[in-house]
Amino acid sequence: MVPSGFTVLFSGGWLLAAGFVAAGPYSAALDDPANPHDAPVPGFIGRHGIGKARLQSGVDENGNPVFQNPDNYVNPLFFAWAGSVVDYSRADGDLSFSDPSRALGEVTGDNFDVVSLGDLTAGRIAAGNAAGSITLELARPVRNLSGADFVVFENGLVARSNTGGAGSGGILAELAYVEVSSNGLDFVRFPATSLTPSAVGGYGSISATNVLNLAGKHVNSYATSWGTPFDLAQVGLQEVTHIRLVDIPGDGSFKDRAGSSIYDAWLTFGRVRTVHLNAVIYGWSTNGSLGIIIWLLPRLLRTRLHGALWTMLGGTLINVGVAAGIGAVAIGWTDGMEYLEIPWQIGIFIAVGFVMVIVTVLFTLVNRKVEHLYVSVWYFVAALLWIALLYVVGKLPGVHYGVQQATTNWWFGHNALGLWFTPVAVGAIYYFLPKIIGRPIKSYNLSLLGFWTLAFFYGQVGGHHL
Repeated sequence: MVPSGFTVLFSGGWLLAAGFVAAGPYSAALDDPANPHDAPVPGFIGRHGIGKARLQSGVDENGNPVFQNPDNYVNPLFFAWAGSVVDYSRADGDLSFSDPSRALGEVTGDNFDVVSLGDLTAGRIAAGNAAGSITLELARPVRNLSGADFVVFENGLVARSNTGGAGSGGILAELAYVEVSSNGLDFVRFPATSLTPSAVGGYGSISATNVLNLAGKHVNSYATSWGTPFDLAQVGLQEVTHIRLVDIPGDGSFKDRAGSSIYDAWLTFGRVRTVHLNAVIYGWSTNGSLGIIIWLLPRLLRTRLHGALWTMLGGTLINVGVAAGIGAVAIGWTDGMEYLEIPWQIGIFIAVGFVMVIVTVLFTLVNRKVEHLYVSVWYFVAALLWIALLYVVGKLPGVHYGVQQATTNWWFGHNALGLWFTPVAVGAIYYFLPKIIGRPIKSYNLSLLGFWTLAFFYGQVGGHHL
C-alpha cells in the first residue's frame, strides 16, 4: 500500500527526540533518531509527541470533527510533496485502494488513506509478471544536499501479537524498491539491503533493523507517522525530478543488492487445506454425484444410457482436470478464489467434461421410454446444468475484479453446495427412501414445489459468506 504523502521532499537536517537505538545495524521502525544509517523522520511534531499524527477520529455531538493529537502539525522540515502521478501499474486486477492520487499531498498517518500496488501470486511470479509500481513527478526537484534528501511514508504498522516472523513488536511491512530519475526516463534504484533470514508467513512481521533503503520499513498508521529517508549521494545523482516505487512480493523471489532474498508479510495461504478442499469437492463429492446420476437416470427413464463412451470420456476429462488442478495448487499456481483455486487454464478440461456428460444425459432424456418424469430426474438434470453454468461463469478469466470478484466467488461457493450437491442428494433420497421403507412419496406436487423453490430462491443468495 502507498499512503497519502507517499513521497515528500526534505530540506536537510534532523529533529532529535528521546528514543532508543535498535540492537540491529539499521534503524528501528519508529523513533530511532541516533541511528547512523537511516534514522526515521517524524511526519508530525507538536506538544502531543513527536511522530504523533493529527488524525480525525470522529465527530462530536454538534457534527464538528474530533482529532487525535489535535495540536500536532506536519513536520516543517518538509518543503514540498509529490505533485503528480506519471504512471500507476497495479500487479493484479483488484480495484480496492486503486486511486493513485492518494499518493499525493501531505502525509496523514492514516493507514486507510492509501493506494495499493497489488500483489503477485506464486504463479504470476513464476510467469515473470511485473510487480506493481507507481511513478511520481515531484512538485519541486530534489537536490543532493547533506544527509537525507527525501522521505517516503508507507503504511507499515507495529504487530501487536505474535503472528510469525519477528513476532510482537515487529513491523507488518509491505516493502518496495525506490528508484529516482532526473529526466523521468532513466531510473536508478537505491541499493537495498535485507537481512531477514527467512519467510515470515502471511501475516508475519519483520525487524526494521534488518532493512535498509526499502520503502515501508517505518510505521505510518493509526496516527503514528514515521518516514524512511533516502540520500541521493547513494545513487550518484545531484538532482531528481521523479521517484518510482516498485512493490516487492515478500516470498523471497525478489533480491537486494547482495542477491539476498527480501521477505515481508506475503499474503499467501497454506496449500494443504486448499488441496484437501479441492480433492474433496471435485475429486470425491463431484465424482460421487456423477456416479449417482449416471447410475440412476437409466433406471428412472427405463432407457439405456445413450453415448456412454462420451460419458466416460467426459468423466475422464473431469478427473484429469482435477488431478492437474490439485497439482497446480500444490506448487502455488492458483486463481486465488476459494472453491475456484484450480487455474482456469486447467479448469477448461473440467468444464468440457461436464458438457460432455450433460450432452449424453440430455440425449438419453429426449429418447426415454417413459412419459412421466419422476422428481429425482428433475433434480439430477437440473444439477448438471447448474454446475456447468456455475463453473464456467465463475472461472471466466479477466472478467471478475474487486467487489465483483468477491461476489462471484461466493455466488459460486454458495451455489456449488446448494445447486449441485444438494439437488443430487435430494434426488437420491427421493429414489432410495421409498424403496427402503416400501412406501411411495406422499405428495408428488409438494416434491416439485420443493424443486422449484430451490431453483428460484437458493441461487440469488450467497452474500452472507463475504
